[in-house]
Amino acid sequence: MNRRLLHGRSLFLVLLLVSLLFSFSFGEDDTRLIGLELRDFSLTGSIPDSLQFCHSLQTLNLAGNSLSGSIPPQICTWLPYLVTLDLSQNSLTGQIPEDLANCSYLNNLILDDNKLSGNIPYQLSSLGSGLCGGPLGKCGGLSKKSMAIIIAAGVFGAAASLLLGFGLWWWYFMRSNKRSKKGYGIGRRDDGSSWADILRAHKLTQVILFQKPLVKVKLADLLAATNNFSVQNVIVSSRMGTTYKAVLRDGSALAIKRLSVCKMGEKQFRMEMNKLGQLRHPNLVPLLGFCLVEEEKLLVYKHLSNGTLGSMLRGNATVLDWPTRFRIALGAARGLAWLHHGCHPPILHQNISSNVVLLDEDFDARVMDFGLARLLTSSESNESSFVYGDLGEIGYVAPEYSSTMVASVKGDSYSFGWYFWSWQLD
Repeated sequence: MNRRLLHGRSLFLVLLLVSLLFSFSFGEDDTRLIGLELRDFSLTGSIPDSLQFCHSLQTLNLAGNSLSGSIPPQICTWLPYLVTLDLSQNSLTGQIPEDLANCSYLNNLILDDNKLSGNIPYQLSSLGSGLCGGPLGKCGGLSKKSMAIIIAAGVFGAAASLLLGFGLWWWYFMRSNKRSKKGYGIGRRDDGSSWADILRAHKLTQVILFQKPLVKVKLADLLAATNNFSVQNVIVSSRMGTTYKAVLRDGSALAIKRLSVCKMGEKQFRMEMNKLGQLRHPNLVPLLGFCLVEEEKLLVYKHLSNGTLGSMLRGNATVLDWPTRFRIALGAARGLAWLHHGCHPPILHQNISSNVVLLDEDFDARVMDFGLARLLTSSESNESSFVYGDLGEIGYVAPEYSSTMVASVKGDSYSFGWYFWSWQLD
């Protein structure tokens, strides 16, 4: 944006210009403004309430201007996803609003070189332990005794973490051996009957597809397309279930996932499927439909010709040169970032690994199994979505999950980091 055009203008006029540019440049459902950097633009006036029209803003930098007036206490209501707020080097007056503590995602708050008065609100202590001064506690360096205690505690904590990590690794290793022997959802049900036999008894059941197909698909078509869900048709197995390749009579291919566990009732399950079926992103495997038969739940996905990244690394890693690997990592990161920041509320994956990253014919990455972790709970309560202590794929799970059993965006990011690092070993 032209700096001379904005120089010396009021922030209200600048925001009006920005909103007009974005309304003409992007569609309503396309791109949102997530960052506004206006440092040293000689802006004047007060902070206007028109900021509320930048609802998705995550970074707001207005430092080094001549803004006056007070900090609006409603700024967290206007910008609920704000991560960084820099209002330094202005002429703002008044007190620091205690409502800033309501910015759930705020990590960086910079207010120096203003004319603010009063105390730092004690509510802001939730933003981090780096704040000091009344009423948040005395500022000052650590004594030698305190430093020694911290170092000793750090050494002890590191040793305990190593022992705990080894114990968890051993536990996961033993569980993986057991699961590799019996497989995920392949074979027989708990009562000894073949679940494929149950499906054959309902072969006329209609498969629900979100986009109207030219020809209706029935369960009998899926049975024939997967050779009665034969082991030879398995693409990948994960804690969420087993995915099979299905080739229909017209030659088109689908991927059919049989869920291994689902605690939701039928009505809630259908609602959840309809939500997931509306999600579309270039780096996500689209959910095309589903089918319900008694306790069996089948999900219909688009089939990707090059399979999972994990199978590619284990079987034909030589075709993945470093530029291709970088493109795959970037694509998977974009898909995961869209789930975290493009969906409100964020959709947590909770099972990131190379087995849920699929590759199309151009080796572009698409993330699968997103949103399925919610199926492990029976309501929208805070019940843990980790089933029977199964936290995720071995080696990719965030350490805190073993104690808190609470999923988070940071946990997904940790898993993605390990998934990316594991490529260096292949």
